Amino acid sequence: MKSHVQNFLAAKNLLDDIASQNLLESLELNATFGNLKTLEKQIEAFKNVFGYMEPTEYPLGTRLVSRLDKESCSFVQKQVYETCQYVPVIDVLTHV
Repeated sequence: MKSHVQNFLAAKNLLDDIASQNLLESLELNATFGNLKTLEKQIEAFKNVFGYMEPTEYPLGTRLVSRLDKESCSFVQKQVYETCQYVPVIDVLTHV
C-alpha cells in the first residue's frame, strides 16, 4: 500500500511536501509494530497501554491419568496437576 501511495505522490510531484512525508511515515507498519514481535513484548504493551492484568493461577489438586508407554506398550498411570486461572473482578472493575 505504501508503494502505491508513494507512486501516486510521485506522479503528482508531491513527494517533497511535508504532509506527504508524514503520510508515508504513518504507512510504515514495520516501525509501528516492530517492537511487538514476541508474545512477551505484546503482553508488556497491553499492560502499559490497557492495564492488562495477568491471571493468578491456583492449584486445585491432582488426578491420575493413564498414558501409553511406547516402550512397554502398556498403560502407565501418571499424576497430573489441575489448576485454575483467576482474574480478580474487583481489581478489573477498579481499572475501568
